[in-house]
Amino acid sequence: MLRPGKPRRLDKPISWSENAVHRILTSEIHLGYVIYGKTSGSGHKNKRTAPLMEKPEEEWIKVRGNHAVLKTEEEHTEILSALSRRKLVPTKARKMAYPLSGLVRCGKCGYNMAFTFKTSNQKVSLKTCQHADHVGNRCRNSGVSAEVIYNALNHFLTEYEDRLRGEELTSEDEHDLKNLIASKENKIEQLKSGFDRITDLYIMGTLNKEQVKVKTDELSAQIQRKQNELK
Repeated sequence: MLRPGKPRRLDKPISWSENAVHRILTSEIHLGYVIYGKTSGSGHKNKRTAPLMEKPEEEWIKVRGNHAVLKTEEEHTEILSALSRRKLVPTKARKMAYPLSGLVRCGKCGYNMAFTFKTSNQKVSLKTCQHADHVGNRCRNSGVSAEVIYNALNHFLTEYEDRLRGEELTSEDEHDLKNLIASKENKIEQLKSGFDRITDLYIMGTLNKEQVKVKTDELSAQIQRKQNELK
């Protein structure tokens, strides 16, 4: 704490660490809550106290505070969702060190392999695996140029895409598809017959010209939507 009469130094920049930003983003304080009772005990090393333990969230005491609300529940949920998705991507890959950083594993021992930039040829390559077993024997699976990996991956993805595009429908799938198309075409024909009904209602005097136009436009829009579904 600052001593009375001693102003805070404003010339020293505040350091925003990743952990500090993460705590701010995930804190429910900015939702307008004040939370008590997250832990029990103190774990003081010089006093006889109960060990410090973190309580399960359902035992926390959460009440509405009087401070300003800085985000909505929807925004908070989206933030947590975004952070959760971010965890699925390795740190180095998130920092874009190299396209496959943290994603390549050794085919021999199964451990991660690292990329390196060689100044001699100005190219990126996969380093020789340095993983050691429990007795100290290193894997030494040789590395390779990153270009070889990228080309192999691109070849695999191209083949996979071609295979997906070229897959033939089974007879059962084809039958279901034909039934679906026939059903939609039948629905379109039913809608088109509605023009005759509108004309009949106009002749009978049930609808005037303005009502006929509205009904015709609505029916045309429905038919157009159904036709778009068939494309």
